[in-house]
Amino acid sequence: MGEDLDDPMTDEEFAELRAKLEEQQDDILDYLESHGADVSPWDAHRI
Repeated sequence: MGEDLDDPMTDEEFAELRAKLEEQQDDILDYLESHGADVSPWDAHRI
């Protein structure tokens, strides 16, 4: 999976990584919000 500079990530691998990052970001924001943090400034910067 794109670990070698001569073997770049495929579009499918990139899409999978992006989806995982979006899910992780949602989990983090949910966690912060559940502990009283104001996460509204991050709404405009979501992936």
